[in-house]
Amino acid sequence: MTLIGEKSGNGFNIILGGAAELTGSDVSNFGIGVNVNGGNAMLDNLISHENTGDGIVADGGRISGSNVSAQHNGGFGIHALHNGNVTIFKSLTKIFANKAGNAASDTSGEKNGFHHEASSVFID
Repeated sequence: MTLIGEKSGNGFNIILGGAAELTGSDVSNFGIGVNVNGGNAMLDNLISHENTGDGIVADGGRISGSNVSAQHNGGFGIHALHNGNVTIFKSLTKIFANKAGNAASDTSGEKNGFHHEASSVFID
């Protein structure tokens, strides 16, 4: 599936309690390419590129998969925050040229009065 946005919003948006398996997808020109906010996503052969913000975000959600590309995004290629977790394999050489950096995970802290644990990103 190919999704092309208009430089705002989310391409794929998996929210609290939701789950998705995205295989062979190409998402570009959104604010965030793939946003997993409290849900779970399995990504396989997915490319997220040329988004104005982050390419792929685990915001309290869980992302796993393989052969994931995140390139030429305005934010991070891969970003985990608010206890988000990303574990992807066969992808290390496919994540590059992202403006804020290729990957980031946030530390523990407070958001809207709620404590959250540190996030994690593992890319092989």
